[in-house]
Amino acid sequence: MGKDSPEVDIAVVGMGRTGTTLVKNILTYAIESMGIDLTGKDETRENFGPLKYFHWKKERPGNKRDTEKWVICRRDFRDVLASGFRSTIRQHPEESGVRIFIDSKGNPCPENYKQFKVEYHDTNYVPLDGDRKYFIPKNQILEQGTKIIDEGWYKWLATGVDYIFHYEAYMDNKEKVITEMLHKLNLSGCTAKECIEVSDEWLRNNPRHASNNGIINGWEDVFSPTQEQLIIDEFGDWMREYNYIK
Repeated sequence: MGKDSPEVDIAVVGMGRTGTTLVKNILTYAIESMGIDLTGKDETRENFGPLKYFHWKKERPGNKRDTEKWVICRRDFRDVLASGFRSTIRQHPEESGVRIFIDSKGNPCPENYKQFKVEYHDTNYVPLDGDRKYFIPKNQILEQGTKIIDEGWYKWLATGVDYIFHYEAYMDNKEKVITEMLHKLNLSGCTAKECIEVSDEWLRNNPRHASNNGIINGWEDVFSPTQEQLIIDEFGDWMREYNYIK
């Protein structure tokens, strides 16, 4: 950053699958529009630099600097979890059309990881085409959800955030939300419309990133009613706090 460049110290933080990449792309464009060159710089996961990017609080220990502004993103927690699990689906290299889950180390999960669109006890059910969901074990929903809520939300809020990006509000009125965010972060080098066009172009060029085209209530193609109730029972307080359920 040149000595005449404006001071920018921003971090996109918090739970993934909530629009964090979208926000990072928008802020990258907005910052570069102010004459700050980020091209070729891999600064997004460093503690210093104009723009940083962290999902887990342990990646960014300590308190927020006085000059720093943190942006955290939120989304219906059912969609957060569904998008995370859905994004682990990969094409089996030897069987065309067979989709399997892989774990974080790339190892295939057991065949029974796939569950049809019924409750757990309906083991004799024969599914119709298109009537299938994925079997995600209860313990994995709880473990992943607890980590996301704790490390990806509450620990960030405890340190202090400057702007909460609301994914559903963005999908409802993109220009309004981005205008508000740019104003909050004192980024004045471009318009919200320009930022949105850049973000939309990135998604067109990287269609696999959005696991279900980023639609709202996309969780319904992953979780059964029993799984949804499990999520509500365990994480309902957070969902009620942000008006995702009553």
